[in-house]
Amino acid sequence: MQKQRMHQKAFLTYAFGGTDKYSGEQMREAHKNLVAQQGLNSDHFDAVAEDLMITLKEMGVSDDLLAEVAAVAAAPQHKKDVLNG
Repeated sequence: MQKQRMHQKAFLTYAFGGTDKYSGEQMREAHKNLVAQQGLNSDHFDAVAEDLMITLKEMGVSDDLLAEVAAVAAAPQHKKDVLNG
């Protein structure tokens, strides 16, 4: 789980403009086998994004920041990177 947390932190840092050291290529490679062998798809991506929003809301994140997170999570390029689109 610690490794997953590190990956999510790196992705969110990249997605919100905090660094340019993270690329979609890394994301595509990391999820390639999950897509090809286990059927990772858009529904799974959306479920993770929804869980993120629920967690942030439970943590008391403001509605303005939640809207910003939702916009970033919904960016088509991020979904393409994860799902090797």
